Amino acid sequence: MKKLIIIGAGGYGREVSTMARQSLGYGQDFIVKGFLDSKVDALKSYNAYPPILGDIGDYVIQPDDVFVCAIEDVVRRRHCYDVIIERGGQPYTLIHQSCRVADGAEIGLGCVLSYDIIVSNDTQIGDQVLINSRAIIGHDSRVANGCSIGVQAFLAGAVKLGAGVTIHASASIHKGLTIGSGASVGMSSTVVRDVPANVTVFGTPAKVIFTKA
Repeated sequence: MKKLIIIGAGGYGREVSTMARQSLGYGQDFIVKGFLDSKVDALKSYNAYPPILGDIGDYVIQPDDVFVCAIEDVVRRRHCYDVIIERGGQPYTLIHQSCRVADGAEIGLGCVLSYDIIVSNDTQIGDQVLINSRAIIGHDSRVANGCSIGVQAFLAGAVKLGAGVTIHASASIHKGLTIGSGASVGMSSTVVRDVPANVTVFGTPAKVIFTKA
């Protein structure tokens, strides 16, 4: 049986710890072993969680260990996965038992699919993607590696997200649009045209409010 280690013991890490125990395969394919976090006292005020086992850079990886990164920031999450994979760690995907994954959908390694998510037909989800509660990913969509999709976000059919895109809570993306790599869509925004790479858009309709240097 695999032993799941959660990278990051902050608020989202605690959520993932609970979600993992309600996910497909828990108790049969894997159990939760603990956290990796540089803050050894991150759970000092809490008593309902498994222990912090060490830092990502010094933990000794065991043959039955698997890893999921519970860090929502796309850059920090990619870095943590790079470190753990370079050290021989194996990413693991969590899918909560309330999710509905349709025929033909593909989901990569190191993903977290939280409560009540719909992944529609023939959608492709890349590696290291976080999808939060009640998000809907429409048919034939393509979500590249390292994306974060917020609570109740909606991607209509055939939407394409480039690598490292962040879609914040309750944002909606119109059918067939492309969101460029590294872009961010603000909370509750409505996107009705393609979004370039490395910009932040916000509003209804969404407009560029920031461009990365």
